[in-house]
Amino acid sequence: MALPLASRKLASSLPLRYGGRFLSDLFGAFGRVSLLLRQAASTPAALPAFGLHAIFGTPLAVIPSKALLLSEMKAIVHLTDFSAAAQNAYAYALAVSRHLGAELHIVHIYDRPYASIAYQGGLSAVIDAAMDQRIRDELRKHLEQYAASHPAEGVKVHLHLWGDLPVWRPDQYIDKIAGAGLIVMGTQGATSLWHGGLFGTNTARLIRHSPLPVLAIHPGNAYRPYQKVLLPVDIFDEQTPHGVRQALDFLRPWNPPQVTLLVVNTPYVFYDTPSIEKFLQELKSQVPLEGVLLRVYNDISVEEGLRQAMESEKADLLVMGTHARKGLSQFLFGSITENVAQYLAYPLLAFPLQSK
Repeated sequence: MALPLASRKLASSLPLRYGGRFLSDLFGAFGRVSLLLRQAASTPAALPAFGLHAIFGTPLAVIPSKALLLSEMKAIVHLTDFSAAAQNAYAYALAVSRHLGAELHIVHIYDRPYASIAYQGGLSAVIDAAMDQRIRDELRKHLEQYAASHPAEGVKVHLHLWGDLPVWRPDQYIDKIAGAGLIVMGTQGATSLWHGGLFGTNTARLIRHSPLPVLAIHPGNAYRPYQKVLLPVDIFDEQTPHGVRQALDFLRPWNPPQVTLLVVNTPYVFYDTPSIEKFLQELKSQVPLEGVLLRVYNDISVEEGLRQAMESEKADLLVMGTHARKGLSQFLFGSITENVAQYLAYPLLAFPLQSK
């Protein structure tokens, strides 16, 4: 019998991130208790005075999605910090923009310089306008050189310099670009405990907060037209049919590619054959699946199962949905999609799941 959703996701993500069966069993049990609390929080009458609903959110809490139909998407946003990983992602973003006929907006976000001004009541921080202008002039040169580093034939490229915005909160600035439907960002993944291992990388945090699909590109990920795509599914997640529909809609311009639904069994989360067959029949009743395949992989963790599948299937792209959990909910249940962005070096398209 399969574990509840929250327990399954928590337990299956632990072996790669922390290691040790004891921890997996311990947190798996804790996840079952947390799930009961979340279910209670979803019923207003069951809320205690301190408000579990505010702590855990509703089951499958999601952020407002601004995902556009491809026919409505006029622009792709590429976030850059001028690193080698960003350079590679820029080349990838150009290729995707060219394929979709979309304009490409290159965005660099920087911290504006502040000066402390003494006055009778104390100190006040104000923007150093002269220094800010010098920084902007220098960054503009870098941005223009960056844009010219790859041939952009057939793609209209726009450059943007924005100050004092958290790069991982695109919900605070994405409306500045009309018709934006996709964010492309380079990532080196979690390279150490202090670089991404403890608090997550900027890319993982951006995936959590983005109202748009995010394409996370690692160094060495060269674009090639999508012919084989893997789409992992959670057979007990009520958002799965909608996520599959979103992914298939996005992939349609690639003729479409061969899409394979992927179920990963782990020692802690095992889907039996009748459950998988029932899921597939129910999914077919909600989403057209002509030509879509189904594969089942077994591994020590979901992440390692995805690694095995990407290598075995020789897939060009991994597509996953995310519930965008935050706060204590994020700490308790984690995000397999964010783990994949940090620990697996494959092109990843992360969709914010939303209601129908």
